Amino acid sequence: MGREAFVTIRPEDIAMSADEPMSAENVLSGQVIDTIYLGNLLDCRVDVDGRELRVQLNHDEAPRLGERVYLTFVVDVCHGLPDDA
Repeated sequence: MGREAFVTIRPEDIAMSADEPMSAENVLSGQVIDTIYLGNLLDCRVDVDGRELRVQLNHDEAPRLGERVYLTFVVDVCHGLPDDA
């Protein structure tokens, strides 16, 4: 029987778009709850079904607070950790 696990992904490996992607794989939708300007990049906090994800973007791609966004990523950059790790 399978075990529950956590999946981790680096913030810079997540792409964010205001438009829903055509691909149905690895797409999460959420709402921008905060943005922090870090010089050459923007650190965004996105609420996805009650869980907070961080996404790092170029500073000129700033989303609006409260904006509905779509997050995508490729499986190759994900890392699984067992629930008891």
